[in-house]
Amino acid sequence: MHAKRSDIASMTDMQWNTLYASDYQDLQVAFRHAVDHGEPHVAAQTGAALRMMDLRRGNLSGLRARMSACFKLISDASALDAARLWDVVMPADQIAIDAIARLDAARNRLAAWRAQDAPQDLYAALCSFADELARAGRFAEADRALQEAKSLEKPEWPLRVLMLLPMQRGSIAMHAKDAAGYRLYRREVLRLAEQCGATRQAISARLGLGDAALLAEDYGEAAELCRAVVDELKGHNRLFTRGIALENLANALVHLGDLQGAAAAVAQSLPIMRQNEAGADLFTILALIAIRSGKPQMAARMLGHVDAWVKESQYDLAPNEARAAEEAGREIDAAIGPAEHARLRSEGGLLSEKEADALAAECFGAMVGTQSVSD
Repeated sequence: MHAKRSDIASMTDMQWNTLYASDYQDLQVAFRHAVDHGEPHVAAQTGAALRMMDLRRGNLSGLRARMSACFKLISDASALDAARLWDVVMPADQIAIDAIARLDAARNRLAAWRAQDAPQDLYAALCSFADELARAGRFAEADRALQEAKSLEKPEWPLRVLMLLPMQRGSIAMHAKDAAGYRLYRREVLRLAEQCGATRQAISARLGLGDAALLAEDYGEAAELCRAVVDELKGHNRLFTRGIALENLANALVHLGDLQGAAAAVAQSLPIMRQNEAGADLFTILALIAIRSGKPQMAARMLGHVDAWVKESQYDLAPNEARAAEEAGREIDAAIGPAEHARLRSEGGLLSEKEADALAAECFGAMVGTQSVSD
């Protein structure tokens, strides 16, 4: 990839994919060679390109390994290459590395870009730092980071860059359980994304509107919005985003009492999410399906699997999944008592991913049959 970073930010998704999709294998080879031979400059360039390609096509299966490889090269890199390596190391949704806390990764990335004369990169780093602060419940600090980002903006910057701020404001609202703010900023992202041909961000904004409806407990609206995103993504190679849309659809449907529809959505989402090194949070919704299908013991074990994943993954449950887990927990207590719930939940924490997925299959296998989430 030889285009300037600013040029890439100005391209529509269609233009970008047309130009660079065929480069993916070559970039992988170059990245692996750079890592094996201790070449931070090439690893930074190719790692950043591969991350961008993975995010734009919604396939995160190789991301964690590259994050770890780039982290190990930072100490030997020049200041600019180190900043670009931090771009690769930054957590992506549920994916982070064990070697560094996700907030520390964001803080180090920000410090690295402060040392460079690169306002758009600093802007992006401030927005990501704000998101990680919000995940940690540090909302005042997150707001200050976004205020600083706002002060850097120039009207001539590409819209794809400028949409980062309302995108992160929406994420902060989500973490703060502010459904109205979440909706407001996702609508702004959608407007900007449609204006500049940023297909991925437009779809993500629509997905966020469904998530905001879930947060507001508007389950009918949430189901409608999430199903529309699921259907839209049938024509796009963005599996991870489709997996999240199916997860949110399942969350809406289980609250509407459609356990079979919710199970069908989970059955489609889980393999997609596992392929992208995620998916344990789906078991909060599966636990609701299980308990409301008369399987409290199974539901308790599912929540144990979630507990273990949260403990080891550096990822706290998002508000909608956390609420599902709390609801399932209360209903399990009512069904079998807190002591038995705790015992089975501890058992569930020992399940391997394969064992947990077998438990999921046992839960929804008989319910799903041949039903499609579009039915």
